[in-house]
Amino acid sequence: MQSSRTERSLKSRSACVTPPPPREKSGLSLCIGILLFAVVAGYFVWQNMPVRKAIANTETNCPNDIASVTAVLIDVTDPLSGAQKQRILNEMEILCKNIPQYGRIDLYVLDGNGKASRCFSMCSPGDGSNGNILFVNKEMTQMSWRKKFYDKVIERLETAIDSGGNNRSPLIEAVNAVCAESFSGRSGTTPGGSTLILVSDMVHNTRELNQYNRRSVGFSEFKGTAYFELTRPTNMKGVRGQVYYVRRPELGAIQGNAHKDFWRSYFRECGASMDFVEI
Repeated sequence: MQSSRTERSLKSRSACVTPPPPREKSGLSLCIGILLFAVVAGYFVWQNMPVRKAIANTETNCPNDIASVTAVLIDVTDPLSGAQKQRILNEMEILCKNIPQYGRIDLYVLDGNGKASRCFSMCSPGDGSNGNILFVNKEMTQMSWRKKFYDKVIERLETAIDSGGNNRSPLIEAVNAVCAESFSGRSGTTPGGSTLILVSDMVHNTRELNQYNRRSVGFSEFKGTAYFELTRPTNMKGVRGQVYYVRRPELGAIQGNAHKDFWRSYFRECGASMDFVEI
């Protein structure tokens, strides 16, 4: 009798005990966990590794797929003052730092022949400011960026600013030539986009349009001329940028809000968006 009770008690206890999970399932969970960790870690590394592209042009350090294009036109038909020159050099440093890795800068000067000549073109190697510290030595990268890119830009810029002037100032033709050469095949919707920087007093001077004449036409009248249609840029749609509006004491009767409004209307009509900063 007692034996029967003991057997029933043992059976009852054994029914309440949960058997341990099979070791095979535990091992499978561990493998899945390791695999997931490897996938996440691999994705993190891939996302943060420095970008390296094949350089198609060793002279400009540019790949085939350029990240962006920034065209800078320096109008030296009249010289800049020392303060104006320093302001432009300071602004150029900020501009260069904002150019992404493999973004190209083209530097033009409105030369003594009244033509916009490209005197410099190079892609930024990147200054490492957006790089992950696990993969990028920021100090070394910035030193390399300065030596291989920024110093060269500033050297050419100073040469352009100090070059000789010219009484003829065909700004509209110069802008047209710059846009045609730098932005051909690009648009404002292209990743990185197209940026235009102008350093000029913006006083256009040709036989067809002489803004030194105080009775020079406004934009609405100018828009209806054959000269506007002939010189209208074809590669400016979607372009954004800035005009460093060089103030000159002797041009006080010409420069001002009405003069700037002429150019704002001109750029807007051509599909561009340009901000004005007086220097």
